[in-house]
Amino acid sequence: MRVLLIDEEATEREARAAWLREVGFQVAAVANVEAAKAEPLEPQLVMLRSRANREVLAADVRTLRSLDSCRAQPMVVMGEGLGQAVTALASGADDFWDEPMDAATFRFIARALKASRAPLAHPAPREPVIVVADDDNFFRERTKDALEECGCRVVAVSSGNELLEVLEAGPRPALVVLDFYMPGLGGRELLVRLKEDPRWSVVPVVLMSAVREDAAFAADLKRLGAAAFVGKASTDLPALVNLVMDQVSPPTLVRRRAPRASTFGLAQFRKSPDDPWMTGFVYNLGPSGAFLRTTVPAPLDSTVHVRLQVPQGVTNILAVARVAWSRGLSAAGDSYFGMGIQFAELSSEALRALADMVELHPVLPPPR
Repeated sequence: MRVLLIDEEATEREARAAWLREVGFQVAAVANVEAAKAEPLEPQLVMLRSRANREVLAADVRTLRSLDSCRAQPMVVMGEGLGQAVTALASGADDFWDEPMDAATFRFIARALKASRAPLAHPAPREPVIVVADDDNFFRERTKDALEECGCRVVAVSSGNELLEVLEAGPRPALVVLDFYMPGLGGRELLVRLKEDPRWSVVPVVLMSAVREDAAFAADLKRLGAAAFVGKASTDLPALVNLVMDQVSPPTLVRRRAPRASTFGLAQFRKSPDDPWMTGFVYNLGPSGAFLRTTVPAPLDSTVHVRLQVPQGVTNILAVARVAWSRGLSAAGDSYFGMGIQFAELSSEALRALADMVELHPVLPPPR
């Protein structure tokens, strides 16, 4: 994917260009909008980092929008504060990333953006069926959504026994995704059963877990016949999608052209109404919940209060959420925590505001 990066600060420009290349972008980095006019690269994405006042920022965005090479391309503006966000979006930008932004956060968003704009495959002659078994509603629906984005038909069940019933009813699935830790029949026992039954032994099986296991653990699952073992953080979803595309015949897969009904941005949260607000970053934000990246952990199944910043609005969205998963993560040497949160209390006004936020500030659709 080709990116035109505009940043007048040379050190920051080179650093961000390097971060973008690390996650697979082809980058042309220039100092200003005038230099962008002469850049021969035909970008698929325009990124403008601005420290200018709102009047200059608006003029820069409009100038870029007037260029043939940038007129129809998604544009991200990086700046500070609500004023710049409103100016950028009102002038024609598609997205606004609030700063300051560390390297890990920048790469995290860029990697997610790249995944959301993966190239389209040819239309599928048939839909491969994938069965997902996970006792956690949040993870099950999130995994189902990620795989449906590949053009697969997904049957999601909440237990090992339900999985066996689905398999008995047929038809034979193209792939099975199992949560390793489930009450009753767990992932390891199910894997052994499937590989010992000649009806299902040829079906690839992927094991998932929110607990990051060691290499010996993954090797043991491979010995039992698992196709792979992956984590359950939002950053592991691309790995799962790639596994599906490797295991299922590529001509059967297609990515949807429509954007997902979700968005991402900044959030604040606290464990109780008496605690101070702490800043985090949310991705895959929708009416049911979100993935929250933060430097402060919250325990599994605990309740957190969330305040979402809405650049296009005048008020914030307030919600009470349950922590569906919580564990330490790392990126490029930076330690942080990842949490999956499910909204437990969300007013009708907040739901409407969130729907408006998703509509105005969506995850970017794949290129046409």
